[in-house]
Amino acid sequence: MLHALTTAILISTLGISAVQAADACLTPGRIFSWSSVVDRTILIQDRDKKQYVVKLGGVCAGLENPKLAISIATATQVSCVGPGDRIRFGDATFGPQICPTASIATFTPPPAAPN
Repeated sequence: MLHALTTAILISTLGISAVQAADACLTPGRIFSWSSVVDRTILIQDRDKKQYVVKLGGVCAGLENPKLAISIATATQVSCVGPGDRIRFGDATFGPQICPTASIATFTPPPAAPN
């Protein structure tokens, strides 16, 4: 729990530089898992276990539900996710949602605290 909280704090205060963003190439067909950090930021892990921080262009109501499936619309399924691409998901309360991406960067989580 403390590790998750530390990760959330780190991500919420993270400034994404152009170098980080240029290095990040997440393709929609390679998404393995995802989690919501806050209503404007999600963490995505690809099939190679590489992690990405995706900042959204607005508040996405209902994104905190981990049971949702997301899809990302890019030019093609092999295109890198980038600013302006759309993340789609469905929520029982709010209905279908479409949220634009603002930025994406690779992310290395801090090491877990020893027990």
